[in-house]
Amino acid sequence: MTSENEPEGLHSLRPALLCGALAMLVFVASSAIVNPIVNDETLGSGAVLAKLPPYPDGHPHIHFYERAFSLGNHATARALELGVHRDAISLTRNGLALFLALFTPFAAALCFTRRVSLAIFAAVLAALEAPCAYDGLYPVLIFPDIYSHGQIGQSLAVLVAVAWAGGAARTAGFLTGAMPMLHAGVFPPLAVFTLLYLALARGRPRGAKLRRALVAVGAGVAACAAFFALTRSGVESATGAGPYAAPGVDSAAGLGFVALTDFHRQVPDFMRFGYFAHALALVALSLAVLRGGRELWARSNGADAAARWGLVLAWSVWCYALVAALLQSLELLPRVVLMAMPARVTNLSTILLAPLTAVAWQRVLDRHPARTRAALWTGCGMAASALSVWLWYRGPWALREHVFTLAWGCVLGAGAFAWPVARRAAIGCTLAFVGACVLFSLEYPNPPRQVSLAAGFLLAAAFVLIARVVRGPFASIAERAAPGLALCGGLLAVAANVPKRFVDFGKLFRCDVVSRDDQRMIDWMAENVGPEEPLVTAAWVRLEMQQKTAHPVLIETETLWMLTYMPELGSTVGPMVKDFFEVDYTDREAVRALSRGERFALTHPHWPHVWTQRTESRWRELAEKYDFELVVSPQETPLQLPRVVDGTRVDLYRVPRP
Repeated sequence: MTSENEPEGLHSLRPALLCGALAMLVFVASSAIVNPIVNDETLGSGAVLAKLPPYPDGHPHIHFYERAFSLGNHATARALELGVHRDAISLTRNGLALFLALFTPFAAALCFTRRVSLAIFAAVLAALEAPCAYDGLYPVLIFPDIYSHGQIGQSLAVLVAVAWAGGAARTAGFLTGAMPMLHAGVFPPLAVFTLLYLALARGRPRGAKLRRALVAVGAGVAACAAFFALTRSGVESATGAGPYAAPGVDSAAGLGFVALTDFHRQVPDFMRFGYFAHALALVALSLAVLRGGRELWARSNGADAAARWGLVLAWSVWCYALVAALLQSLELLPRVVLMAMPARVTNLSTILLAPLTAVAWQRVLDRHPARTRAALWTGCGMAASALSVWLWYRGPWALREHVFTLAWGCVLGAGAFAWPVARRAAIGCTLAFVGACVLFSLEYPNPPRQVSLAAGFLLAAAFVLIARVVRGPFASIAERAAPGLALCGGLLAVAANVPKRFVDFGKLFRCDVVSRDDQRMIDWMAENVGPEEPLVTAAWVRLEMQQKTAHPVLIETETLWMLTYMPELGSTVGPMVKDFFEVDYTDREAVRALSRGERFALTHPHWPHVWTQRTESRWRELAEKYDFELVVSPQETPLQLPRVVDGTRVDLYRVPRP
């Protein structure tokens, strides 16, 4: 029998979850057919681990990836060793990232509302990338990007919290324990949420169920320990070879890069829109979910309790980020926490905005008769249909402000309906839209967003008008047809957002998709050099040549960012940066002089200037020292070397051998 305190759980929702998962898989497959494959970041790290192709002994990439605690890297390495095609690996991770980005808000909204229609509503908002405008310094992405670790990890962390709140304790327990090897950066706030849930939730597992949940957590921790032991068993101690110094205790260059160039690990500016407007929207949605605050300490199970625990997760990650920022400003934050970028965990809250919007709307819908609910759904469907036409005409690149209008216009419309009958529920709905809209337009004062501000209010007025018009014989028709109209409108908008996301690769360069220039380089290298021939690439622009060409890359943008995770690599990477880019991060005053006291960003003109001014003889000296002959550089940075592939965006050069 079910105890009084036991939550309704996700068990009764399994059919809906399964159907939703199948629908997401269809969407993922459709997107994969329409859009090209995005080269996944693990094609670089996995190839290093699999020695396909082999890197020079002592190279810092080997040291870094052998010690990076990431299941994704090693899974790709094993797949490459088994002969799985590189495109198949990328396609699998592309699909996983997109699936989790959509299924997580769907499952959260279903758990928080027990309404399939509102779960679909949340998934549609996610597919339209509505939450993306509320990310902080670290982006929230829906459609695939080369950097899949963060996107998969943060979606999975929210899904685990939803599993706890929904009563799937064993699944949630195992994934919580295993989270460090899936994505270590999101583990601290997830662990805090888990402890709060197990200590305070009225529907938390008890007795035998608690013991089984704790055993599951232990199994996840044991899996992490086994993975750590397995991956470190064959790792040799750090040694230097050839031109590469051994990584060691001298982390001056690594710490210099973090202090002078890295923008991810500075004290975050919580006044920027992605943080400030996000926090305001979260406050307003919290009021709506808690019915104006009067249910803050309410004792209940099921959907209401799950929604409140969704808020607990959101505010837990904000508290973690704020406390970390305070400690960092006081120079008391442990370096290991700083390396994990604590401010980026606010993206877990960003992912929750769509399902919490669905909860806010439910609070209003429940207070109205069927005719009014039909008017709301009809208006939503009409707005989504209009949005689909706009997206088809303008394309997805001009998207965020218009999706913003749809998402928050729906909330404002629902709030306007709620004022006469449920004022407390309407407070959050109305404030969420008004506050966020005003902030959005102030932060980005350009005409499209100003139009969006006005359009949101017009959309709310349209909802009210529809409610007045739908009377008599039309009311019964609308009550039956409205949800279907809303669903069709949402699907149309999503479908319009899928194609042409990457436009023409010959004109719009993407670092993670093989362009025409890239293909010409690949073809030339296949005919003229061996697969082990290394490349040297520009550091001031993301080129990701390892993932696209399968050739080892001696130095690239990622080589520098490795310093932010392992400062001890400074003794190896520092001399390379000094040789190739004439930047000595061990001499902070010299770097500050280059940047005139400002942050020495990778976009600083010094980086390309060094390459354009470098003579052929100096290139020959570097080529002899590091044993390479191919250099990849953007076309706007021509080199004093023979060009072997003349591209439209990127060129390939060859250093003459004596």
